[in-house]
Amino acid sequence: VQPLRLDIRDLLRSRLDVGPGTLDLVYSSGLFDYQSDDLIVALLEKLKGYLKPGGRILFGNFADHVGRTAMELCAEWVLIYRDRADLH
Repeated sequence: VQPLRLDIRDLLRSRLDVGPGTLDLVYSSGLFDYQSDDLIVALLEKLKGYLKPGGRILFGNFADHVGRTAMELCAEWVLIYRDRADLH
């Protein structure tokens, strides 16, 4: 396992320390909840190019939760919620 800490801008500009077709897995948690659909599609297209054949991209995104209203009103923590259909 070799964790890579990446900036979205670097990824979109292809400024990575790894070459195309070299990664088995790309995992992201807490990134897509803040990005537009268009940016997510662009990121996924870029990431696919770094995967080995059979490689996977795994990411999380909130669909909704019971504390959403409190989180948004009290903490000003606003996410973009997507359900399974949205992600598909």
